[in-house]
Amino acid sequence: MKKVLIVAATVAMASAAQAQVVLKPTYVEAPVQGTSCELPSGLVLPFLNYDASGRQMQCIGNAMGEKPTWRYVAESDSERIGRKLDQLNATNVAILTKLAELIAVQQASAQK
Repeated sequence: MKKVLIVAATVAMASAAQAQVVLKPTYVEAPVQGTSCELPSGLVLPFLNYDASGRQMQCIGNAMGEKPTWRYVAESDSERIGRKLDQLNATNVAILTKLAELIAVQQASAQK
């Protein structure tokens, strides 16, 4: 039983470490599609940003005098796959953490 706990804990730690490797920039305020990205002085906020779910957005305006707004950047297949893998990895970490907790509880009750 100790070997199972050690293996589960090792896998959980490795998965957690892998999940922390993929970092996305965090900003104070996440943009929303269609909202203005122009400051009162006419300056434009940072050209690229990420929304609340981590999808990349770009501040785009046109030459017709339209105020610049946040719009989603088309994702490549590799970005979309990477995002899904990040989600799956986070789910795996949560599952392994719960399994390690269950094993610890079982061992504690078996020792009593």
